Amino acid sequence: MHGIIFASLHDYARDRLGKEATDEIFAGRNYAMSETHPDQALMDLLARTAHRRGLRIDELLHDFGAFTAQHTFARLYPAFFEIAADTRTFLLGVENRIHELVRATIPDAKPPALVVRSQGDNAVHIDYSSPAASAASSKASSTAPPATTATR
Repeated sequence: MHGIIFASLHDYARDRLGKEATDEIFAGRNYAMSETHPDQALMDLLARTAHRRGLRIDELLHDFGAFTAQHTFARLYPAFFEIAADTRTFLLGVENRIHELVRATIPDAKPPALVVRSQGDNAVHIDYSSPAASAASSKASSTAPPATTATR
């Protein structure tokens, strides 16, 4: 998993839980933003964060995903956010604009594969596939569906 995701999780935990809890969750480990790290390390951090927040893993992933889009990705990819008129338009272009850029510019990067389809004027359907997602699904006792419908 790319280090940017670890950095975003650190920011998320600090925002939601504070510095002390975040330090405990990360246990003094640092994850370089410019490198890839084992998926299992992220799964462990997510599980600890979910436990500290009192959330199921699917609830945490939803909240963390929203945080990452609003804070981390908006800061890293402002041009993509500027050209998208709304959230729906942004999501429809994520795979082609951002993930392809990540794959082309970062060695060993393996962002998830997204198939985003329009569902009317105000919604999209997202099929998400990733080795990390598979690990999280098998580790968690969540009944969250593999596809998500987002509305704006």
